[in-house]
Amino acid sequence: MHPPALYHYWPSRTHLLREASALGWERFRAGQSASVTGADDPIVRLEQRGRAYLEFSLAEPALFRVLFLLPGSMDPSAAPAAEGQAMTELTADVAAAMRAGVLLPQDPLTTALVLWSAVHGIASLWAATPGMPADLARSVAHASQRAVLTGLATPTE
Repeated sequence: MHPPALYHYWPSRTHLLREASALGWERFRAGQSASVTGADDPIVRLEQRGRAYLEFSLAEPALFRVLFLLPGSMDPSAAPAAEGQAMTELTADVAAAMRAGVLLPQDPLTTALVLWSAVHGIASLWAATPGMPADLARSVAHASQRAVLTGLATPTE
């Protein structure tokens, strides 16, 4: 397909990027939702979401970079619905863990962003250094996730 032929389907590069990004976000969100299917324990759900996030970044490094690491690739005021849905679902799982008494009661969105940031940092590190072993990324992500969840946990007596 010649570049001008693209504009038969999309009127501009911005429209093409917006649609491609929306499809990428939907794939990401679907993976997040699928990762927790059948899991009732809120901590297990949070751990599975973290693993799915990392696996997405390892399996789709170019798409991960576009969605999460490239500044200005989309109009920031037009956040795709799937992006917001992924954060909404993570926040709901955090709130469930707080209601269950296993995470300290605080703002669920703040806690969700803390968890997201921990795994995102590792995924970003691996995206920037693709030669590093994926098994090491998984090990580091697991340790990081456990440390963050332990720090956010309700103290036991």
